[in-house]
Amino acid sequence: MIDTLNDFIQSCDDTILDIGCGDFNLKWAYPDKKWYGIDKTIEADAWGYPGEDAWDELEHYKYGVAINSIHHGDIERNLVTALEKVTTTLMCGSSKTIGISLVR
Repeated sequence: MIDTLNDFIQSCDDTILDIGCGDFNLKWAYPDKKWYGIDKTIEADAWGYPGEDAWDELEHYKYGVAINSIHHGDIERNLVTALEKVTTTLMCGSSKTIGISLVR
């Protein structure tokens, strides 16, 4: 999973939406990349979760990551909600990594 995540991040040429950014560790690990994080932490750029007002106000992003965050609650709804905001996303959970690329 680590190599897949690193390769994905390195390939991004635009701002990356970090869904459930937590302490925003990816921003500090990859300072050469542009990040925008949403979560309910002081480190996040936007205070909220997918489906809440802050989420609905987000612009659309070309890239996104969701590391151990999208699986809380209704997974199917969370996945659909996340994909509405990003074109290419990498979602990693405790045992699965899902890479999704959409052409719109």
